[in-house]
Amino acid sequence: MDTDVIVVGRKFSQSDGLTMGSNGLLFYGVLSSNAISLWNSSDSVLDPSNEILLVQSDIDLQWPDAFSFDDNGYIYATTNRMQRAHSSGYNFDEVNFRILRIYVGSKSYQHSAKELLATEGTNSADESDSSISSRPGKTGILGLILPSVFLYVL
Repeated sequence: MDTDVIVVGRKFSQSDGLTMGSNGLLFYGVLSSNAISLWNSSDSVLDPSNEILLVQSDIDLQWPDAFSFDDNGYIYATTNRMQRAHSSGYNFDEVNFRILRIYVGSKSYQHSAKELLATEGTNSADESDSSISSRPGKTGILGLILPSVFLYVL
C-alpha cells in the first residue's frame, strides 16, 4: 500500500467535486442528497458524527460539481444536473446549471499561513473568522437556462 495515502474514513455519499479551505475544512458535494457537506480535517477520522451538512436543496443543488474560493470568505459551487444528461436528458426550459455563493469564512488552501496572518488585521471580524457563519443577503444562487441565457439570483 502507498504510504502517502492515509484512509481517514468514508463520506456519506460519492462526490464529483471537493476543495480544501485554508482553515482545514474540506468541502464536497454529496450527490445522493443534493447537498454540500464539510469535514474538519483536524479530526483524525471522518465518520457520520463529524460530517457536517452545509446546505441541501433538491432543486438548486442537483449534482454539485466544481468548487472555488474568493478572497472574501465565500465558496462558489457549480451544479449541472448531470444525472439528467445520462437518463432523461436536459429540459432546456428549466434551469440546469447554477453557480452558488456561500459565505464560509475561509480562503483556499493555497493561501499560506503567513498570507492569512498578514491580512487578518485588515478584515472585519466576521470576514477573518474561520468558522462557518451566516451572512444575510450574501448567499446567492445564479441559475442559467440554456440556450437562451436566463439569470436569476436568490
